[in-house]
Amino acid sequence: MFKPKVRRTQLLMEELLDELLLYDVERNQVHCLNGAAMRVWRLCDGDRTVSEIAKALNSDLDPEKAETLVWGALDQFAEKHLLENEAEKPLQLHKPAGLTRGQMLLRLGFIAGMLPIVDSIVSPEAALAQSFSTTPITPITPK
Repeated sequence: MFKPKVRRTQLLMEELLDELLLYDVERNQVHCLNGAAMRVWRLCDGDRTVSEIAKALNSDLDPEKAETLVWGALDQFAEKHLLENEAEKPLQLHKPAGLTRGQMLLRLGFIAGMLPIVDSIVSPEAALAQSFSTTPITPITPK
């Protein structure tokens, strides 16, 4: 039984009202998880199966659609390198046969507001992220 576990190392997390911001220190990327993805994220502790995570979401979806929603989030977590040991155990080995992103969208299409979304940007390295002043710098000259 596959029990997904999200990465907790080398990540800085900031929870907003209904979003979770993750800064991946290793890859200098910022990920924004919407509400659905954030709920799945919280449940991926390595102790629950995909079915158990789907049930724990307490959604009004039938079990098959709830599991599809979880697989959609996991697919994005894996793509963004947010799952533990993904290189050793690729998600493709655990997903139901033939469950592609397109099929996930077809199954969940009528509930677009519930789709888990992980949006990402590349962040500049910390040394490059310093803000620059618009005020000219006046050199100090010795007297």
